[in-house]
Amino acid sequence: MRGMDTESMLATLEAALELAGVPAFVVHGDCRVAAANRLARNEAADDPEGVRSSIELALRGGPSPFEMFTIAPDTFLLKRLPPSDAAPPGLHRLTQCYRLTPMERRVVELLAFAASNAVIAERLEISARTVEGHVGSILEKTSCPNRVALISRIWLG
Repeated sequence: MRGMDTESMLATLEAALELAGVPAFVVHGDCRVAAANRLARNEAADDPEGVRSSIELALRGGPSPFEMFTIAPDTFLLKRLPPSDAAPPGLHRLTQCYRLTPMERRVVELLAFAASNAVIAERLEISARTVEGHVGSILEKTSCPNRVALISRIWLG
């Protein structure tokens, strides 16, 4: 993209975002939207405050309907997660009732789908040892004896 003017670069970026098939935004760390696909623009037009709030949550590492990817320092791709009919029924309640930290919430969201420590570490860009610590803390806070019990609680409520 070197040598392109800003307008051409944004047009190219927005065309690429169209391929996502779900609402997708490129945002800066201060929540400014640099680019968005048609689905994201429509969603933002329908619910501007809800979209802004979801973007802010994603940037703070809280539970959000967006999957976040770092594409440059202080610039992120936010891609809406697929419809949440697959979302575990007890996930939201569990994350709220046990006063989990934002990072613990992100770990629980991945644990709900039986992700291994290695997968969680890769997705969250932290070490497997750090994941171990978060899992231990989550198990302690929820009084679950193991991951299987925690996953059951998330899915069965």
